Amino acid sequence: MPCQYLNFIGGQWVPSRTQRTFPNINPANTGEVVGEFQASGPEDVAAAFAAAESAQSAWGALPAPRRGEYLFKAAEILESELQAAATDMTREEGKTLPEAAGEVKRA
Repeated sequence: MPCQYLNFIGGQWVPSRTQRTFPNINPANTGEVVGEFQASGPEDVAAAFAAAESAQSAWGALPAPRRGEYLFKAAEILESELQAAATDMTREEGKTLPEAAGEVKRA
């Protein structure tokens, strides 16, 4: 079953305001729909920018060491999910597994 991807705006997973999606098709197997992505429009972009702008003051008020802790934790989570993320990228983009794993590591 294909993954249904939503937009993450203002701390919530939400569908696009256009109510449209588009398929992500495995380039190595054009019969396989890997996922459905939101066909986001200008209203979604504006909402995302407004949410980011709203969150900026709270983020900026945190001491730099605390922000660093959050970033290191995010890196730790990404690293723990490296294989799954690389496998997804291979199916979604047609990259080789080593190429996809390298991209995840650089993120």
